[in-house]
Amino acid sequence: MGKILINERQLEILTEHVLLMEQQSVGDVVVVDGKKFKITDLIDQHLKKTNVGQKFASGTYQLSDESKTGVDNLLKKMITFFKTPELQNTTFNIKLEGGASQVPLGDTLANKLGINLSLDTFVGRNKELAKRRAEAIRKVLVAGLKSAGIENVIVPEPTVIVGTTKWDKNKGANHADYSKEQFMNVSVEASGTKVVKQALPDFCKKPFVPKQGGQATKGNGWKVYDGEGWEVDMGEGEGQITLQFDALQLPDMFEIIYNGETYRSKNPDTGKEGFVSGKFSKLSEKQVEALKVRRDDQKKEILKIEADIEKYGYDRPVNMKKSTFINNIKYWFDLSDRVVKNYNWEEKGESETYRLAANGEADLQWFTDFYKKFPNEKDFLKFKGDDTIPGYTTTGKGGRKATELKRKEVKALWVFIGKKYIQVQKRPKRVKKEMERLKEGILADNVSITYNEKYGGNYTAFIKAMDEKIKGKGFTEGIVGPNGEITFNKVSTENTMKLQVYAPIGDTVWYAKVGCKAAAATV
Repeated sequence: MGKILINERQLEILTEHVLLMEQQSVGDVVVVDGKKFKITDLIDQHLKKTNVGQKFASGTYQLSDESKTGVDNLLKKMITFFKTPELQNTTFNIKLEGGASQVPLGDTLANKLGINLSLDTFVGRNKELAKRRAEAIRKVLVAGLKSAGIENVIVPEPTVIVGTTKWDKNKGANHADYSKEQFMNVSVEASGTKVVKQALPDFCKKPFVPKQGGQATKGNGWKVYDGEGWEVDMGEGEGQITLQFDALQLPDMFEIIYNGETYRSKNPDTGKEGFVSGKFSKLSEKQVEALKVRRDDQKKEILKIEADIEKYGYDRPVNMKKSTFINNIKYWFDLSDRVVKNYNWEEKGESETYRLAANGEADLQWFTDFYKKFPNEKDFLKFKGDDTIPGYTTTGKGGRKATELKRKEVKALWVFIGKKYIQVQKRPKRVKKEMERLKEGILADNVSITYNEKYGGNYTAFIKAMDEKIKGKGFTEGIVGPNGEITFNKVSTENTMKLQVYAPIGDTVWYAKVGCKAAAATV
């Protein structure tokens, strides 16, 4: 007789849900493993199957005392689960799968088991054996559930599976290839209402970074983003989402389209929808002059960066000067002798071009070629070195190079190269980010200068003028305050929202804070 094998962790899943239902109700937020979840029903949408793997000896299907004990323990946990009051209107299926191998079932054993001798020795008779194994479990479960008064559970006829491993007499009937195909699986599936235990979206866990948009014009309705707006993936989960917008310099109006509804930025106190204004400080004449100097310096810096990009692009080499690197990289993949343009050569009084290797530098092309040769650290460590390099000698262990570096030193070389590669990759992003920062600074300084010189630092006068400009561009909405917010309920069936910014006055810079809490329960 074989014995039943029960995975206790899988069985605990059933009682875990029972405890959850006993202690919580619809709409409650619970913390599981440090994460917040909201209960929206009382049966888990992803109720995991409870599988019981049983390995029977060849040619047997009766349960031993040990096997019966294992099935009885499973049955007790099922009864506890199915008796939960909230589950009484839900129907469950218990799925049974019986398995057998293709170990030949001879006439003598077939007669003993009452299996028809006309069935095929390898498949037909084993299929009947698998069915009887499943039926043995089915009888225990049906009787146990019935005696417990459980009426909302169906135990249908078992599914029968015959293994695909062909019989090989040299292996013998007890070979692992055959025993693994002699099993019994029991799984529980809800077929009615399902439980949803939803975490708050990932959108709530990280800072919201605005995407740079295009120029708003009358032709595109003064919209910063194309079409209905910038598509934002909020991730799985549900909850009440609140975005608090800050327009910083010039008034902007924010709009969100989500789940068929349109929301616009509104004053959190008055509830009035419209544009969110910037707010500025009144400055002295000396402070305003300092702003003008800073603004002009920023303009010069932008011109310099733009000229550098036009001359050299974004692919600037990085310095690889490190004694251990320069002395040893040649045994793997020497620096390139490629001729490149010299950055700011006129200012430095140097030649217009130079050779990378001579200057101890590597460009993007070098890294691309290097990683083609060594796609991973394992390949780099295994490489024995280039014996065409003068001074190369094969060492005893690994034969890497003349310098006989230790393994940890070779690993350090690999790490050094990786860090420099990241520098090369990140440079375009850094340059663009610096350009955005400078442009935002110029915009802020311009508006602050205008606010102080044209409107005398009078916020009311500034807002009145901006409000008139906005309405002159065809908008009926005016300025509702220095900040605005949008609140909506995210549902589990829709993870994407579209965000639009209306900027009729000029270039826009804005930020938003995201706040989340569990959505109110719906009845």
